[in-house]
Amino acid sequence: MSDSLLVDVLLISALGISVISLAAALLCFSLLRKQAAANIQLFQKLEKSQQMSNSNTVRLGKRLVALEKQLLAVEQGSSAASRETPDPSSNVVLDESLKDALSLLNAGLPPEEVARRCGISKAEASLMKLMRTHAQQSVAA
Repeated sequence: MSDSLLVDVLLISALGISVISLAAALLCFSLLRKQAAANIQLFQKLEKSQQMSNSNTVRLGKRLVALEKQLLAVEQGSSAASRETPDPSSNVVLDESLKDALSLLNAGLPPEEVARRCGISKAEASLMKLMRTHAQQSVAA
């Protein structure tokens, strides 16, 4: 009789351990699903951020082309009016924020302040300052 009681206790213990293991597995599975959903959201945010970055890079490239044309015009000794206005034959047109940024840089404001006021990136403002400085050095030489 004691042998069957011992076997029964062991079976019940094994059943209890199995139930606890199953509950732990279900909990882990639930947490894993939540983590997978969070990862998907993060990937979507990353993709959106990358698309915005690519868009900004293209916009920055267009602005850089316009600034290069202005720099060439300065280096060739063109008039002040042609320096402020991009070549009408180009597909790139400087928008008002860039014109404002250029005037603020000419007034001596730091690129960080210009970026904040004009709604452009600090990199764009720094690049504009660098190109303006280069143009001034070219004219002076």
